[in-house]
Amino acid sequence: MSTDGKVSRSRTGSALAWLPATYAVVALVGAALPWFAPTGTGRGARLDIPEAYCWQAGRIGFLAPLVLVVVALSVVGPRLGWFAKNQPARRLRRDGLLLAGAGLAAGIVLALTWVLLPKSYTFSGLTWDALVGIGLNLRREPQPGYFVTVAAAADAVVCGIVYLFAGRREASDRSDAEAGIIDSHDGEDPGR
Repeated sequence: MSTDGKVSRSRTGSALAWLPATYAVVALVGAALPWFAPTGTGRGARLDIPEAYCWQAGRIGFLAPLVLVVVALSVVGPRLGWFAKNQPARRLRRDGLLLAGAGLAAGIVLALTWVLLPKSYTFSGLTWDALVGIGLNLRREPQPGYFVTVAAAADAVVCGIVYLFAGRREASDRSDAEAGIIDSHDGEDPGR
């Protein structure tokens, strides 16, 4: 902490501060790729349907990458001093819970997107149910964007767990410092 009461932050930040950026970039890549390429067969024909992107898939699909990116920015930004510069640094444990929660929320959105795709996606004005009604057998055919976003959600949970463990260590170091303990050993090699 500096003498003027403001929290000093490194320009480059630590590796831990940048960790949520990994899943945010993966989520952006997933959002840019197609999520589903529904196909249909039946009545002696094959129906090729245009690929569905996250904003078309299940009507809520775009929420998964959006939540992941917004939460990553809300964790990385203050830690690197991009915004909230006059605020005290947040505890790692709080950010860990936020990151893990975002990953779980994105996972729920992804599961709902899978379930809701047949109910909400239309094909040139025809609904999934209407196409099934005329005898076509439709399949979702998930594409790389969906799987990449699933990986980003899992990465967010892992980042949250890493932050929780780092927060536990931070709390332990803080309590040792308050108790006046500098090191947990006397300078001797603990292995002897």
